[in-house]
This record gives sequence, structure tokens and C-alpha cells, in this order.
Amino acid sequence: MQTSVQTLLMPPPDLRDIDDVEARARHFSMFTDDSEAEKQRRLVADLKAMQANGWRYWIPDKDPRLRRLASDMPHLLFVAGELDLSCPAVAIVGSRKPDEYGEAICRILTTTLATAGVMIVSGGALGIDGIAHTHALEAGGKTTAVLGSGLQKPHPHTHKSLFSKIVQSGSAIISELPPSFPAAKFTFPARNRIIAALSDAVVVLQAGENSGALITAAWAQAANIPCFAVPGDIWYQMSAGSLSLLRSQTAKLLISPADLATVPELQSLINAKWPRATNRPWGIPNSWIKATAPQQPKGDPASTAIIQAIGSNVLSADTLATKVDIPAGLLAAKLIELELLGMIIKLPDGTYMSTQNTTPKDP
Repeated sequence: MQTSVQTLLMPPPDLRDIDDVEARARHFSMFTDDSEAEKQRRLVADLKAMQANGWRYWIPDKDPRLRRLASDMPHLLFVAGELDLSCPAVAIVGSRKPDEYGEAICRILTTTLATAGVMIVSGGALGIDGIAHTHALEAGGKTTAVLGSGLQKPHPHTHKSLFSKIVQSGSAIISELPPSFPAAKFTFPARNRIIAALSDAVVVLQAGENSGALITAAWAQAANIPCFAVPGDIWYQMSAGSLSLLRSQTAKLLISPADLATVPELQSLINAKWPRATNRPWGIPNSWIKATAPQQPKGDPASTAIIQAIGSNVLSADTLATKVDIPAGLLAAKLIELELLGMIIKLPDGTYMSTQNTTPKDP
């Protein structure tokens, strides 16, 4: 069993400038398949890029978090931005194509953690990774992106502006690959071990049965790093991986940030604010989907009066008739019209509710 990071004084990362002899030697040793002349050429090209961008080396030999990887710990890392290891950290990983539920949970969870001073670690990928990084920054928090490519060829290219924001905000992007190394199929599973090792806990949020997030969870388990999973729809394929982790007890259930407080480094989250569960009768749209129905037609006082009368309530037609001064025939016609527009829903018991009040508010 690995030693808990909590029992160790976290030292600052051992960052080295590009003229450091030991770091350069490790960098040079990465080019294993080329001639000596080609190795030297590639090293010089990398050094020019590092100098131009202010990137540094990180020799992680003495870092207590990465040492949990034992023989799998990285030999050398490349760092863009400001790497801060003094605060607690949580990895948030999951699907590259989350649905509205996954996006909402990621947004609110990340915001809550970042506001509480927790650094968010993820892989910079599309989907959950990108949402986590983005909302950590928007909350004024720290985030670290661990790339599956070199710093000079960040992947995905569509996140170029996000990666720039991460560095400009005082957070960090790191990679164990030389700056000019492109992303490849094998580089992503390898980088997942670093995501896990940099964290005090790993949260898997909406992962399918073949998701790379499960690799991160496996590395967390091997390094004795607490792993959590957010439950999801049992008939949705993008929940299969998360639910498998829970079924096998590889991951603990996470339904609020307070669940993370069982991790010693994250005890301060015990009182973290979190949206309360609300009643959702059969037939109502998922509460995490934002209403997209068009607004009521301008100049239609009857429709406006009905929507305002319903508000956040569930009302029968008879009750509505007592609240609005509209003839019964016109009321019935307007209810059908508003239902067709998607602005109200008629429930199985004949009552009505508005679709304009179904989106949960952030804490």
C-alpha cells in the first residue's frame, strides 16, 4: 500500500530552466530511435520552443504524489504556466460527449470545488475535461491540464484558446512528452496515470464502458488514490463505465462534494454548498436540461396571464380558471396552444406545469 500524501510535507515542484544539465540529459534520452545527430537536432528544436514560450522542466523524482506511481512515475515533465502543488487537488474525468446531465454536474461540481480552493486536474480533452478546466477558471480557481501530446502540439487543437487561458490565468499545462511530440493513440492511456497521481481523489463523471476515464480510475486504484463515480441513467450507454465502477466497489458513490470529505485532504468540503434534490413528477423534462421553448407571442395577454399564474406550481385547469380572468373556452384553447409550443406540459393527472422552471440553479 502506498503512503498517503497527507502524511508528507508537499514540497514545491522541482522546476528547472532549459539550461539545466540534468534536465537536458533526460530530455535527450527520450529520443531513443534516432541517430545521435538527429537526437541533437530535435533537442535543439525543442529548446528553442521552450525558450520562446517560457516552458520549464520538472524533475519529479522527489514529488510525493507522483512517487505513488512507483516504477511507472514519469522520468521528466514539461511545464507551461505556473504549477502549484500546495493545494488539494481533484481529478475530474469522463466522456468526450456528455449529455446535458453530465455537463450540468460537471459545471456545478467543478465550480463548487474550485471556489473551495481545490485544484481541478484533467486531461484537456473535449467533453468533461474541457468543461472542468473552463469552469475552474471561471470560478477563479486553479486547474492543471495533463496533455497526451507535447506542449508545442497541444491536442485537441480546438482547445487552443482554452490552453492559452489556462496558462494566462496562472494555472498549468504539463506533458511527459517532448514539446514536438504529436498526440498518438498510446499517449492518452499513459498520461492518465499522471492525472490520477497528481490528485487527492479521482471523480469519474459519465463514462462509457470503454472510456479512457476508466483507465484513470484503474491507475488511482493501483496507487491507493480514492476514486469516486457519479451515478447515472442505468439504460444510458455513457453511464455504463461509471456504474461498473460503483458495482465493483472500485469507486465510491458521489452525489455531492461532501462525499469527497472522507478524503483527509478534502475534509473542508463537508459543508460545501450543493443544489438540493427536487421533485420531478412523471412526464416532466429532465431538470438538468435548460428550457429552450420560445417565449410567448408578444401582445398575447391571455398566454402571459396563464404562464404567470402557473409559475413554479402544478395547477389544474379548474384552479387556473380561478386565477385568470379568461373565458373557459379561450382558456382551454390557450392551454392547448401553449402545450404545442412546448411552454407548458400536461401531466398524466390532467394538471399543468411550466417548462420555464425546470433548470437547477448553481449553489
